[in-house]
Amino acid sequence: TEFRSVQAKAVSYLEGSQIAGDAADPSYGGFPYKQHLGQSADASNALIATNALDEAGLAKDSEVRKRVGTYVSKILNNSEANTGETEVEVDGEKRTVVSGVDMGAFYRPGESKAGMVKRSDGKWEFKSYGSMTYAALKLMMFAGVSPKDPRVQGVVTWISNHWTLERNPGFENAEDPVKAGQQGMYYYLYTVTRALSAYEQATGKPLVVSDADGRTHNWRAEVAAALLQRQAEDGSWRNEIAERWEEGSKTLATSFAMQTLAYLTGRLR
Repeated sequence: TEFRSVQAKAVSYLEGSQIAGDAADPSYGGFPYKQHLGQSADASNALIATNALDEAGLAKDSEVRKRVGTYVSKILNNSEANTGETEVEVDGEKRTVVSGVDMGAFYRPGESKAGMVKRSDGKWEFKSYGSMTYAALKLMMFAGVSPKDPRVQGVVTWISNHWTLERNPGFENAEDPVKAGQQGMYYYLYTVTRALSAYEQATGKPLVVSDADGRTHNWRAEVAAALLQRQAEDGSWRNEIAERWEEGSKTLATSFAMQTLAYLTGRLR
């Protein structure tokens, strides 16, 4: 009870920071870095904000959840759910970007940290990658989207086709794929855990992941093993290969690792 009033203010701030004006805005339903109009929203901000709102017990019928359900479709490479076009400029070149069909997800409407690929018709597609695809799954669970929804099933299929805990998948064609695949690795493992845990809660049964070769995986045990093998002798974690997104900081990487282990063991839900 000591911190209840502070928590209530934090919840109010998060609810008020959601972009909720014009539904035609590509960022509608997302969360910007600052609480004012004109800021673009991204799936990472949405993930962190909605995780906090979930923990605070946000009502299941909240309009915030409904708006997130609208936003998440705009970061999916799912041409049936994401039918819009985005105009971007890269090195002075104007590009028309449309949805791909691999069913994964990218950073925000207008950007993928994994880049983009040109299609035969001259248009472009944003590349899907692991951490944002798991973020999209968690966002759909937050929004109350049914596990049977084609968008959810598409993301689950992408996860199966790209199952790995050795790297953040989606950066295989980068200039330095080894380093690129280690970007945001602790965030990736954290997001894998939050997303798959939420999916299990929604389905009411344990999830056994099948990979592209049909092999099954105990994902909880494998995530825990992936973390433990990366732990330093002093008990901390740090991204030694790719410091991007501040994971060169022991404080941040250890925070992600400890939260992940807590969710895996049921100490956090």
